[in-house]
Amino acid sequence: MKSVFLVHSLRKGGAERLLLELASNLSCTSVTVISWLDNNEFLEEEYQRVEVISLIKGKDYKWPFSLFTSSKKLRHHLEILSPDNVIVFSHSVFWLAYLSKYKTKYIYSIQGFSQLSTSRGYKKYLYRIIDILALRNLKSSILVPTKELYKESKKYFGVNAEDIKTIPNGVEVGSLGSKDLEREEIVITMLGTISEHKGQHLAVDVIKRLKEKTPNIILNIIGEGSMKDDLVTLIELNNLSNNINLLGRRDDAFELMNQSDIFLHLSLSEGMPLSVIEAMMCSLPVVAFNVSGVRDVVKNNGFLSDYGDTKDIAANIYELIKDKDLRKDMSKLSKDIALRNFDKKKMLSSYEVYLQRLIESNN
Repeated sequence: MKSVFLVHSLRKGGAERLLLELASNLSCTSVTVISWLDNNEFLEEEYQRVEVISLIKGKDYKWPFSLFTSSKKLRHHLEILSPDNVIVFSHSVFWLAYLSKYKTKYIYSIQGFSQLSTSRGYKKYLYRIIDILALRNLKSSILVPTKELYKESKKYFGVNAEDIKTIPNGVEVGSLGSKDLEREEIVITMLGTISEHKGQHLAVDVIKRLKEKTPNIILNIIGEGSMKDDLVTLIELNNLSNNINLLGRRDDAFELMNQSDIFLHLSLSEGMPLSVIEAMMCSLPVVAFNVSGVRDVVKNNGFLSDYGDTKDIAANIYELIKDKDLRKDMSKLSKDIALRNFDKKKMLSSYEVYLQRLIESNN
């Protein structure tokens, strides 16, 4: 079997990382990744064997005008590769596939709610019409990781239940060292792109509240992003430079989480939050906002607060700081839930069964 994974670009994001994990590990199909733009932020050794074809350089990209010239290039590559299926991992390239008019089996992998048009005004209705036309023209199936995305996708596209398959994402964190039980600090970790959507700026108020009761509290923020400079300024204005560390991208992110006490996640919304699942694999209780995606993952292994309620977030963290037994119980539960529902091997097995059945149904 031959597959093409189609993506807008290989920036450091959850959907892109999922794509490369699948491309690197699926045994039932050989995978070629076609990226609309030529950027690739994934330099990890395990991803280097994945064949990646880029359609245009980032400097030449102009939305939506690049759609038409790029669709011809896409069709050219698809004709050469002759794949049994194309899995589309981002919204804009779904339109690109539609315009290419190449006939094969298509699967639209919807990893976040942003792939279901959230535009305002006339664009909201226009984009939805184009999305539905693209889905029907390509005769595409839909693949989602969560129940909430299943419900929203079914409603958005107006399709039948049998046209949508749910496969939870899975992660693997490798072998981890033993925790340092002698340190006096309480260490909290956040992991993700630094942006307004991911909410690292809200963590400043959380730590400010907690510092009054727990002076030895430390927050490690792992990741890079466009709001990093603004975040540095905010931390300095609140005199928290000794409590909040901006660590950038780290190859040892899982080990850093393993050495933490609590995982903090303050996103506005998620498709399926890989960073939360990874934290759970590292046996961390999770404190987060009760938003889409996150509530699919966090059950009794943490606390969920209304979006924006940093006071309640701080209170929940303090509860875990005070009650070591509760923290220990939630840590164990996090690991158990992650292994049971979000194991990487289980995800790969589900994808392989799904793709095999898809090909068999077309024969």
